This record gives sequence, structure tokens and C-alpha cells, in this order.
Amino acid sequence: MKRISILFLSFFIIEMIFMPTLYGQSTGDYQSAASGNWGDLATWQTWNGSAWVAPTSIPDSTSSALVTVLSPHNVTVAATIGVRNVLVNAGASVTVSGGTVILYIALEGMTVNGILTLSGNVPTAAPFSITKTTGTLIIGNGGVVNYNQSGASTSDKGALPTATWQTGSTLNVNSTGGIAATGWNAGGGQNFYNINWNCLLMTGSFGWGFTASTVGGTVSILNTNTGRLQFFGGSSGTLNIMGNFIVSGASGATINGSSTGGTFDTINVYGKVNVNTTGNFSVSRGSQGGTGKSIFNFYGDSVKIIAGAMNNSTTLADGAKFIFKKNGTQFFTLTPTAVTGNALPIEVDAGSTVVLTSPVNVTTLYLNGGVIVSSTVNPLIMGWWSGSSLINGTVSSTAPGSATSYVSGPMSFLNATAGLTIKTYPIGKGGIYRPLTLSFTQTAATISTYTAEMINSTPSSNTFPGTLDKVSSMRYYSISEGSGGSAFTAGSVILNYSNDDGVYDAANLRIAQGPVAGGGLWVDLGGTGTAITTGNITSNSFTDLTTNTIFTLANNAGGSNSLPVELTSFTASSNGRKIQISWTTKTEVNSNKFEIERSLYENQDWVIAGSVKASGTINTPRNYSYIEKNTQAGKYQYRLKMIDNNGSYKYSNIIEAEIAVPKAFAISQNYPNPFNPSTKIDYQVPVDSKVLLEVYNIAGQKVMELVNKEQSAGYYTVDFGSTKLSSGVYIYRIAAAGKAAGNNFTSIKKMILMK
Repeated sequence: MKRISILFLSFFIIEMIFMPTLYGQSTGDYQSAASGNWGDLATWQTWNGSAWVAPTSIPDSTSSALVTVLSPHNVTVAATIGVRNVLVNAGASVTVSGGTVILYIALEGMTVNGILTLSGNVPTAAPFSITKTTGTLIIGNGGVVNYNQSGASTSDKGALPTATWQTGSTLNVNSTGGIAATGWNAGGGQNFYNINWNCLLMTGSFGWGFTASTVGGTVSILNTNTGRLQFFGGSSGTLNIMGNFIVSGASGATINGSSTGGTFDTINVYGKVNVNTTGNFSVSRGSQGGTGKSIFNFYGDSVKIIAGAMNNSTTLADGAKFIFKKNGTQFFTLTPTAVTGNALPIEVDAGSTVVLTSPVNVTTLYLNGGVIVSSTVNPLIMGWWSGSSLINGTVSSTAPGSATSYVSGPMSFLNATAGLTIKTYPIGKGGIYRPLTLSFTQTAATISTYTAEMINSTPSSNTFPGTLDKVSSMRYYSISEGSGGSAFTAGSVILNYSNDDGVYDAANLRIAQGPVAGGGLWVDLGGTGTAITTGNITSNSFTDLTTNTIFTLANNAGGSNSLPVELTSFTASSNGRKIQISWTTKTEVNSNKFEIERSLYENQDWVIAGSVKASGTINTPRNYSYIEKNTQAGKYQYRLKMIDNNGSYKYSNIIEAEIAVPKAFAISQNYPNPFNPSTKIDYQVPVDSKVLLEVYNIAGQKVMELVNKEQSAGYYTVDFGSTKLSSGVYIYRIAAAGKAAGNNFTSIKKMILMK
């Protein structure tokens, strides 16, 4: 009897294991038997309860039975039909022939994990090729919809199926309906996941008509033939692209192409931007009635725009912009071949640091809280020269630059105007903002480039004239003329100064001009400061911007401007858990102290690590050092804050040091020992570990648990003390278990509490 029971149980278990296979279908369910037309019986087979057999009717909306299209079958809908509870498996496909053929989706709906293709001619009015009645259309992960419909007329508009586009789904737009269609008849305003635009025959400007839509993945514009894709038609809208934005080939694309007034259109791109087209890529190609706006907001870490042509037809001032909005670093390449109008309006918002990875021309610059980092190889160039005419570059008066928003690196203005021109450069570096204003005169309308940059270091040494005895060791400015420039005759410059420039005698403040390589003569350009500590100074006229290209603050001989501490070296070295900071000054004037500031490499959160008394006023080199002890493992940055007796200060450059992760487990003898009332215990962990540190009395009874938690690799210090414990010998024990196999450690040490 017992054996029979066991045998029965075994059969029951086997039946349960195989039940999904045997009973996964319901009687009446359909699945494809081969590729063919939906309306052909030979295309289908049905489940009779025990086997798949030939059906007596085709699947339609009169039955709730599950209809599955299997891979690799393609089922063509060649006649209007209603369906429900349809599943298109991965690798399978359904093609709707279009024209008068309508696929109605009812009740349980249709889920596409394979391919759904719309072909033939598009209906010119509802109902469209795929129409939902009481059902839903779901395009699943990996599901693809190919829109291939053409138009009987060139102006016939296509219609996209309205669906729930799940993560991983894709819409391939291979046609716009009629080749000159101006937009969708239906379906354009929904949410999608991936969109690929590849319309080889389109000839017109096509307005997609997004309203408040999100594309969860990537938008790729692969081909627009001779036409142009406009994301918004004549209405306001917002499009969020959560993945990458790609334009390639000879495609043309723009936000807006409408003259309708009061339209406000925004595209937010959260992934990478990669535009590499020989076609036209523009922020806007419509006037928007002089009252609308077109905005590209970039939140990703890379923006690359290489375009055959770029335009901006929006006529409202500040009406079109490319805006960098990421809280962090963004890399920017901008290389158009042809430019019309204010086509290159660039804004940098608070928190963003935009690093140029190509020379970047800008027609309007908005410094709205962020920083642009340029270089000699990749400068920021204000304006666009076509070869015969100049589009001037301007800095917006609404966002002209500030202490947190400036150009860090070379900034150029193009000029092709005869007579007097005045340009203000919102430049800075290392958290210091010092805009300068350059006035220059050209005798002819020759295209010329005028470049300025602020450098936070001591200029090369030149010989002083009798009227000067000192130049700033804090910073200098490079101002030069580039291509063209033969028409330049004279100029003057206004330099700004603040707390760290050491200006205490405004009447004796001057501007000096000299050669960048040093070894020449400083030229006294005169001027007088407007105030002590913070103000500006205007130079006398100069006539050279090719040889003497360095400008800096200087002290009139006998004046009392300190033009502060001159630092000749600043280094950091590590030894175990110690970091030694060393520096040497060449001269000091009115110097009070040095504050050593430290931050972790990754967060720039500066704290004061210590301070060292300065030497006041000396004209000979002086060496200083400071040692940080018991430093945790990690990479650190250090800088000096050099403070004068009157409270003014300047910062040094930033240096780095690193404390390596310990190589082995260890625990040190407590200190002090004996102790009263408390002591410290140091230990080190070479790998991420679970650490238990306990204290026992001499009888072996646990009196305190100091640590019991997961800890990262590094150095640790624990305080131990208790007024409730009596004098005597105590034992502390560490047990650490590394996450990697075999990394276990225990150790015991004694300590003495003496009250």
C-alpha cells in the first residue's frame, strides 16, 4: 500500500511539472501554421484540447480565443477585419495592406513583440489602417512598427497607430504618406520609445506635431531626402527625448517651421546629441509670428553638431536657443558649413560646465550661471564669417556674465567694421571673474579676430621702465589680433580688479603691456584705479597687438600696491597616512597667513585643514610646509588661501595628493595607554569587510561593543572611554571578514584604564 501511494505521488508530481506544456493552450486558441493571408484557413491552426488541427474558421473579434502569430511567420491583413486577444511573437510579423483595408482592434487588444508593418496607400480620413475600437494596441519590448504607407496624392497625410509603446519598442517611419505631406493625420502626439526616421522620398517640410510627448529611448533621423522634419507644426509643444538624439546623412531637421505667432516649442534631450549631417539642422525655420520661441535643452554629457547649414528664422529677440542645462560637465562640438542669421545662439545655465571640443562660433551668448571652457585649439569665437560677410556675435545683455558664469579660456570677437569698436569679454578662470573691455580702431572693414584670455599666474619677466617697479604676480591677460588685423591702428583696454589683486593705492595703479615670452620691456600704459581693493582701470592708447600681447596690473614706481604674494612652488607628497604640503614664496608684501584648504577630489567641497603664519613683507624667498596626519585613504586636492593683513586674499593653483588603501589588516596599540578617561584605537581594512570591535574585562566578560558593521577599505579611528568602568586591564578584540574569500582577520591587544 505504501509503495502504491509513493507511485501515485510520483505520477502526480510528473503531471504537475509537465502541465504547463500539456495544458498551456485553451480549446479554441489559434496559432499561425505558416505565412499567408489572415483570411486564409491555411494560415492558421487551432487547439482542440489535445492537438493543433486545421480550423474551420479564421480568428476574428467574435471569439476571445488567444491568437498567436509564431516566428518566423508573416501574416498579411489583405481585407478589413476585427481582431481581439492577438499576440505577435518576437520574430513574427503582421502586415496591414492599407488602402481600404482596416484592422480593427477590440476588447483584449493586440500585443506586438515582433513586427507590425503598415503598407499600401494611407486612408485620407478615419478610420485609418489600424483603428482601436474597444481594445488596446501594445508594442512590447523588442516590438517594431514599420510605417511604410504612401499616398495616392503627394499631399496625403499618413496616420500612426495609437498604441502603448513599451520600453524597447521601436517605430520606423519610412514614409510620410504622400511625399509632400505636411504632417500626420493622426497619432503624432503620443508617447513613443525609439523612433527611426528614414523617408527616402519625402520632398516637403513635415511637421510631426508633438504636443506634450516623451520618447523614452532614442530619436534617429537617418534620411529626409530633400525635405525637412519639423518636430512641431503650428502649435506649442514639449518633447522629452530620454535617450540619444541623432541626425545623420543629408537629413534636415528643426524644432519649428511655422509662422504662427505665440507658439512655444521645447525639446529636452537627456542623452547624447550627435548631429552629423550635410543637410540643414536649425534651431528654428519659422518666424513664429515674432512672438514665439524655439528651445533645445541639452541635459546629456555630449553635444556634437556638424551640419551643412544652420538657420534661425525666429524673429523674437531671445526667441531661439541651444541651452546647456546639465549639472556637471558637458562636451560641445559645433561645426556648421554655412550659417544664416542668429543661427548659433548658445546659453549655459547654472551648474553646467561646457568644455569645447572644437572651435565654436556663437552668434548670441547667454551666460546664465554656467562656465564655458575653451582652449587655444578650441576657442570660443563670437560671430560667423561667410567668406564675404560677417554675422556679428553678441553677448546678451540679459545674461552678460558673472562671478559664477564666464568664459574660461580664449574668447575671440570677429570684426569687419571700420572705425571704433568696443567689445566686452566676460572672461574668468578658477572661480575668478574678471571681464575686460577692449576698444580698438580699424581703418578699413577688414575681417579681423581679437582674442582675450585671463591667466591666473605670474607673467614672464620683462624689464621695468623707470615709471614702474612691480607687476601683478596673481594674473595677467593675453590680448591679441589674429587673422586679418592689418587695419588695426590703436586700442585701449579696461581691466577689472578685486580683493585678491592687491590694489591698496588706486592713484598709483597702472597697466603694463609686454611680450608673452618675456625678456623684453614692460610698456607703461598709464591709467588710474577707480577705487582701492575693487574697481577698474583704463589704459592709455596702444598700437601693438601682435608682439606685446600681455597686459597686467602694475605699480607706479614708489606706489604701495602689493600686487600680492608671489608663489614660486606649491607641491604635495604622501607617506603612509601623512600628506606634506610645501610651498615657496619669492616675495611677500603685507602678508598675514596661509590657510591650507582641502577637498576630496570628486566633490570640490573645500574645508580648512590648517594655517601657517606668513612673513609679512620680504623680498627674499621663504619656504613653508604643513603636514596633515591620520588622513583617510582617498584622492585629495589642496590649495592655499593667501591672506594679507588687511583681509584681502588670493588662491593658489590646485594640487593633488593621494593616500593609498592599506595593503593588509592591522590594529594599533591604543593611545594614550594607560588612559583616563578615554583612549583612541586605530585600525585598517584593506578590503570591504564586516568589522566587529569589542572590549572585554580581564575575566573575559564583554563590557562594550565599539564597531559592528560593514566598512569600506580604509583607515579608521575609534574612541573608547567610560566613567562606569573601574581601573584595570582591558582587552580589545577585532574580527574582520572581507567580502572576498580568505580575507579574514582577528587580533587582540591589552590596554590599561588608570583612574
